[in-house]
Amino acid sequence: MTPQGNKIVSERLEKACIRLYGRSHGCATMLAKDMGVSIQTASKWLNGHSSPAQEKWPRLAEICKVPLDWLLGTDHALPEQLKDYGAASDAERAGIAAGIVFPLLMRLVPDADKEVATRLVAHAYQELQMGRDERHIAGEVAAEMLHPPG
Repeated sequence: MTPQGNKIVSERLEKACIRLYGRSHGCATMLAKDMGVSIQTASKWLNGHSSPAQEKWPRLAEICKVPLDWLLGTDHALPEQLKDYGAASDAERAGIAAGIVFPLLMRLVPDADKEVATRLVAHAYQELQMGRDERHIAGEVAAEMLHPPG
């Protein structure tokens, strides 16, 4: 599979896994257990560094409860069971944004002032509104904490 194909599969697999397991943290561990592969292998699938062997695809789609064609990227219609994925209310989205930012602040910049915290939570909230993945948002927020603008 091409790198672009791996990216499509990883994004779709991640959506399906979050829906299946109820959270993004720990998806690789749970998927590895369900698929009978190592955590490293499942993590590579979720990160787009590799894709499953051909014989694993049917089982993967079955576990994730999504059509195989959608998972492979050949069908672009979002499966019914994923249509409410990311449909959080404003309050839920704000809570998720705070949940991304504050643990990072406590670890990376414990003496950050309220203005910095507010700016980072607002940034995370906006990214969530655009449908961005929580892991990517966390990475951006951490990078901004370590290398603040201006």
